[in-house]
Amino acid sequence: MKAVCVLVGENVKGTIHFTQDDGDGPVTVTGEIENLSEGLQGFHIHEFGDKTNGCISAGA
Repeated sequence: MKAVCVLVGENVKGTIHFTQDDGDGPVTVTGEIENLSEGLQGFHIHEFGDKTNGCISAGA
């Protein structure tokens, strides 16, 4: 299974790839993000892309 996330912001842009070879196996996350500010960065992933009710509808 594969998925792609395209990031488009005022200055920040990038592409993140998610790959899972086995339905019960681990997910590999690779990609590149450009123009982040200097220093530590972090991110989190929601279960669903549904933003109709904010983070509540996006899942865990």
